[in-house]
Amino acid sequence: MRGRSDQAGAVKEFAAEGWSVDGAVALVVGLTLGAVFVARQRRLDDPMIDLDLFDDRRFTVSIWTNVVCMFALLGNSIIVTQYLQSVLGYSPLKAALWSIAPSALVAVAAPLAAVASVRWGRPTVMIAGLLTGAAGFGVLAGLLGVHTLLVALIGSTLLATGIVSASSLIADYVMGVAPADRAGATSGLLETSSELGGAVGIALLGSVLNLVYRMAFPAQPAVGEAGTSLAGATATARHLDEDRASSVLDAARGAFVDGASAAAWVGCGVLLATALLVVCMTTTSDMQATDKSVNEQVG
Repeated sequence: MRGRSDQAGAVKEFAAEGWSVDGAVALVVGLTLGAVFVARQRRLDDPMIDLDLFDDRRFTVSIWTNVVCMFALLGNSIIVTQYLQSVLGYSPLKAALWSIAPSALVAVAAPLAAVASVRWGRPTVMIAGLLTGAAGFGVLAGLLGVHTLLVALIGSTLLATGIVSASSLIADYVMGVAPADRAGATSGLLETSSELGGAVGIALLGSVLNLVYRMAFPAQPAVGEAGTSLAGATATARHLDEDRASSVLDAARGAFVDGASAAAWVGCGVLLATALLVVCMTTTSDMQATDKSVNEQVG
């Protein structure tokens, strides 16, 4: 992380090293550069990002929801993949196969969401999707300590189904809200928001997991890199006698579950807050006007 001057780098620095001057400088520099970029875009006649689009609260809420959806989806992948391999002991191939198992149900989420949006409106379905995703995070946060595959599958399936249901409606919703002559800028901004959300999700939830792991790992069995990460504990255990290796791995798995649960609670809170934001920032008239605009553009 040394030499990075961005918010994600600062978050990782704080999680790995605690409060430090390097992390604080990276955060300040990143925020300053962001502010300079926004100010410059405001002054340009042909900006890279048309910030005037954010004057419409429906557009702003939709873009933010897209950021949060990708935040949750990719952030969760960090938690579940490590859980399957390092806690349940699955091989990389077996963990990957079980990770895609929820896809069978998720595949029908987008079509069903589209049908439901015709009856109840896009924002309503987006809210339901966000709440379903939050429930998935809640399952993971509360039950990962049980150490069973079923918990990971149920939580991941709920999360992915809810997120896909919400995010599948955002593209049409955003294009319906934005002016027709801004379609190119809108499409690019939507793609950028997806990339940003995924990057922040991996950085933030991964950092929460690692931070809590370090705090929860007991001092007594700490050997080598065992107290820094579960991967470090696994590598360290290979060089210890059987009894000591078992003690280190048990402590590491317990600390990892604590960290994963904390990260899942953070994800749950972000999804709930976003659902509340959508409730507060959209109205029935918004739904009708936007749906009419989308239908006209599609037609």
